[in-house]
Amino acid sequence: MAGMSQQEPLLHRDMQLQPQAQQPFTREGFSDPQSIATFDSLQRHISRKVVREKVLLAAGTTTASVSNTFHRRNHGLTYEQLIQSMMLEGEQIMGSLEFTLMKLTTRAVNDKPESTVIDPAPGRCVVTNQRVMIFNCESYGGTILQMIGDPKKPIPCCGAMDLGGHYNVAAGAKDVVRYRSFPFSDFLSVSMSSNTGVDAVTEVRPHMEEGCCGCNCISLMSLKDWKPVFMPQLIVEEHYIQFALHLPPWGDKTHMQLKVSSGTSLTAMCNFVAMFQGHALFLSTRD
Repeated sequence: MAGMSQQEPLLHRDMQLQPQAQQPFTREGFSDPQSIATFDSLQRHISRKVVREKVLLAAGTTTASVSNTFHRRNHGLTYEQLIQSMMLEGEQIMGSLEFTLMKLTTRAVNDKPESTVIDPAPGRCVVTNQRVMIFNCESYGGTILQMIGDPKKPIPCCGAMDLGGHYNVAAGAKDVVRYRSFPFSDFLSVSMSSNTGVDAVTEVRPHMEEGCCGCNCISLMSLKDWKPVFMPQLIVEEHYIQFALHLPPWGDKTHMQLKVSSGTSLTAMCNFVAMFQGHALFLSTRD
């Protein structure tokens, strides 16, 4: 799909991108729970205060740069306007579902390898009495924090430094308008899944002491004293609807995964899948 990217960071609608000069960047400015959890995990560093300050400074500078450069160009186009402009004569909307991400995985065929494309733009999946349509009509963005490698990788006490990793701050703001249409005859199967709960991790680490050379290293004495380091809990709320289909225009066998918006109830998902099955008479058990 044109305009998609496999490496683009997942961002969010309703962006709050404020120039750093107007409002200092804070922990709550990160766009997703994973980024906030990564920021909270900075407490495991001995130099936690410095690391936190530098990460917030980088996030504020990057976010301000994006905010000062971005200008909306969709001319106020709404989903309702876009959807109505694509409706055919006699076509009626049977149901719709909001999603935050679409993932397309095309199966390997002969000498063509399997490929996966992730579209991070939020959108809507609309089912009519004639077909399925995918729309994106969003101004979306945000700031995320990722840990690359392991910045806590052990290094020689008095030797060359090898941090083993770093932290990456990414910010973005975009206008996205897309439209795709799928006849019911392209679909092979539909499925849904929901995963909600809480994840928690506690690290048990040796007590760090100041070494003879002035650096913080693990001495033999410190190995006698271990302590738990409690990491912040991570709330898990993931809802997916998957379609198996022959992807137009070339009919490649493809899995389409839609990450459903967190505000959508399980009942609404079930009703949407049931409604889709009632109209997609070509469904089979093959995927």
